[in-house]
Amino acid sequence: MGRTMMFRYVNNPRRLFIFVIVSFCLYGVVQIIRTVMDNGLEDLDRAQQLKEMLGEFNRAIKMDVKNVGQVCRHPNLPVNSPEMMKFIKDVEKFHCDSEKNWVEVNGSTAFITDEAKALHGELECTFTDIHRNNEYTTGDGLTTSTHHEYNLEASDFVKVYCKSESGNYWNSILAGIRHSEEIVDRIGWDQVPADGLGLSVIMWGMDSISRNNFIRKLPRTHKFLTETLGALVLEGYNIVGDGTPQALIPILTGSTELELPETRKRKGSRATYVDAYPFIWKDFQSNGYVTGYVEDQPEIGTFTYRLKGFNKPPVDHYGRSFYLAAESHWRNDKRCLGSQECHKIMLGYTENFMSVYRDKPYFMLSFLAQLSHDNVNLVGTMDEDLHAWLVNVHERGFLNNTLLIVFSDHGPRFADIRQTIQGKQEERLPFFSFTFPPWFKQKHPEAYSNFLANTKRLSSPFDIYATLKHVIHFPSKLVENDLKNRSMSLFNKIPLARSCAHAHIEAHWCACLDWDVVSHSDRAIQEGAKEFISFLNNFTLPQRKLCADLSLDEIIWSARLRPNQKLLAFHHSSDPDGFKPDLSGSQRANTEMLQIKLRTKPGNGLYEVSMSHNLVTGHYNIKIQDVSRINKYGSAAHCVMETNQDLRKYCFCKDPPATF
Repeated sequence: MGRTMMFRYVNNPRRLFIFVIVSFCLYGVVQIIRTVMDNGLEDLDRAQQLKEMLGEFNRAIKMDVKNVGQVCRHPNLPVNSPEMMKFIKDVEKFHCDSEKNWVEVNGSTAFITDEAKALHGELECTFTDIHRNNEYTTGDGLTTSTHHEYNLEASDFVKVYCKSESGNYWNSILAGIRHSEEIVDRIGWDQVPADGLGLSVIMWGMDSISRNNFIRKLPRTHKFLTETLGALVLEGYNIVGDGTPQALIPILTGSTELELPETRKRKGSRATYVDAYPFIWKDFQSNGYVTGYVEDQPEIGTFTYRLKGFNKPPVDHYGRSFYLAAESHWRNDKRCLGSQECHKIMLGYTENFMSVYRDKPYFMLSFLAQLSHDNVNLVGTMDEDLHAWLVNVHERGFLNNTLLIVFSDHGPRFADIRQTIQGKQEERLPFFSFTFPPWFKQKHPEAYSNFLANTKRLSSPFDIYATLKHVIHFPSKLVENDLKNRSMSLFNKIPLARSCAHAHIEAHWCACLDWDVVSHSDRAIQEGAKEFISFLNNFTLPQRKLCADLSLDEIIWSARLRPNQKLLAFHHSSDPDGFKPDLSGSQRANTEMLQIKLRTKPGNGLYEVSMSHNLVTGHYNIKIQDVSRINKYGSAAHCVMETNQDLRKYCFCKDPPATF
């Protein structure tokens, strides 16, 4: 029968044509219905995900929390843990072209260098402006020839082609900050709100660097940031989702992707451009600030990889067109453009932005991924250059009225290091620091004190947004943040009772350790208490003639803190947007934190101590900064009161105080 029908169609072209047309139409209708149904299901699923997440947070908040002081205790992860150090390697710094670029940029001016002229004689260079067509293509503007310099006015970016009298040539793509009267007329400190902090903002971000790996691979930078510039590092900063968008979107909008308009590419015409998001740079721009945003690796851009990108340039100085135009000019695995390393190009663009607008209010976000996205070690090659850049902008006075935020979106996500327990925890604990000008501490002592306290408490990307809002409009009175608020300004104190649920951090992303109150007779608790008494006695040993040997009187309270089970079970995100977790992992913790409250004798000293316990070796690690004396020592420490103040909390003097 089938063969007969086909034979009829073959021998009747008109019937065959109608058959083909009808088949295509039916297929098209089926696909349209399927797409509509899929979109409807996906929309319902998206809304359901948001509803379930909020319900989970509300249920967790209502759970009874024991009186344990600070509810969220992040793990004390050793920087040089053997578990991690086996993945850490030194990488030799790579070298780009030995001959320096013939043309360099200073602020808004591209100039032929004296060094190039000395080597090659008279040079003629053509400069072609690069214009943004859209998020994915660029076009050429006017071309100008010169023997000296070229002022950037039509674009931040130019194609350069230079030729010497002898026939040698050089070409590249260069980035600077164009001079725009339109921008200059719109900005100024007189346009900034009177209740603002009077600070410009530079956000220098790097992909996939945990707080620990920043210390490991960027030691000179870290030392200069913390010791010379006095940067405040958020030790309790916890991610809220998977990947860069789930980090930057809350920082820049105060919302999650699920709460914002649909912008995913795969939704086709139903998706809007990312312009619809309430970006914080819009607030800065409308309040007298010039704005900038640049990130490298346009093929995996934060707002263009999954999302639809921007219809119009989102800021005054938008760096995407440079990286699109430079695509064919990169060398050495996209690490070099002429004689310049990739990171130096972005550092230079950021510094030129600060230089051109040094007397104006500015906000800029620069985000570098090339060196750190796929490799935990490669970022170490820029330590010297990043350190030198910080020294330079500091000495040039650019930080005198600037809040410098050096940060990462999350820790390593893909490398072998991520398969370890500590690696999984470090993914959730990226580096995040704030550097204020020296005058800020004196002018706003309460805000600075609150900020300092908050470095030890649970914070999240939502809090960065709230903090940036306060840069624009600073409150006349500072109060403790309300636990009901997901976004908490770091200028207000974060409550000790804050949990991941309060901060809207799902359990599998939460690096806070789970509290498990345990019996005093538990072997680990008993041994931990003995280790602590031994630790205290060793601490006072240099003054043994004055300070008595202490012994354990009683254990009052004890708890075990371990990574939560959903964190341990998290394997990866099972959907392309990073919303749905695959909890099929089976890792077990090899360390635990113990917290013990106990009384010592003689002297009835009350102490609360946190210590790490290695479940493999049985070793206990105790640091004096993790020991709290929670009752008054009074005159019991009279013998060291003046001579050794560090021992006051821990020394019970053998001899009683003198009486008169």
